[in-house]
Amino acid sequence: MEQLRDTNLYMQECRPWDLTGITALETNRNNIMYVVMENLRVCGILLQPVAPNISSRLLTKLGISEHERGWMDLTPQNTKRDLGSEKRNLFRRITKYNDGYVFSSPRLINRNSL
Repeated sequence: MEQLRDTNLYMQECRPWDLTGITALETNRNNIMYVVMENLRVCGILLQPVAPNISSRLLTKLGISEHERGWMDLTPQNTKRDLGSEKRNLFRRITKYNDGYVFSSPRLINRNSL
């Protein structure tokens, strides 16, 4: 779990969404995204025994086929791959509402009412 937290921190600090339009910056953005996605892939494989459903959804979103999810696939991958076609979020959004928090779908909440 610490690896996932560190990956999230790395993503937040590098801000790849700000690196568009200039070739050198886009190369840096692609490198950042490779590191993040590779970390997610490895964590998804490692977490399969304890969290099989969420691991499967994560690996599917990353475009990792069923036969690439074994222990032997934990070596670094340089394969360029397309992300899975599923557009759903991996987790439901947690939204502050009045005095507490609720799980919600981003499409179902009226943000003006919060």
